[in-house]
Amino acid sequence: MLSVLAQRNQKPEHALPLVTYISGFVLVIFALLLIPWVLRNYAYTEGKIKNYGWLAFANVSGALWLACAVQSGVKVYDWSVSIGS
Repeated sequence: MLSVLAQRNQKPEHALPLVTYISGFVLVIFALLLIPWVLRNYAYTEGKIKNYGWLAFANVSGALWLACAVQSGVKVYDWSVSIGS
């Protein structure tokens, strides 16, 4: 993400939209801080998962996070190829 920001400063006329940067940072915060905290505090009791709904929540959250990360990566890659870097 930092390399993309650096590229934005070098070629501002070919910059990615600001929403791409914001969504990338929100995605990282959500995936690394919020999901584990929710699961640790609400889904488990004494090392055992409370019900299968929480297991489904964890799996769906992980799949959505992976899909969003891939989509962001593809967008940045397409952008970098289009400007010739």
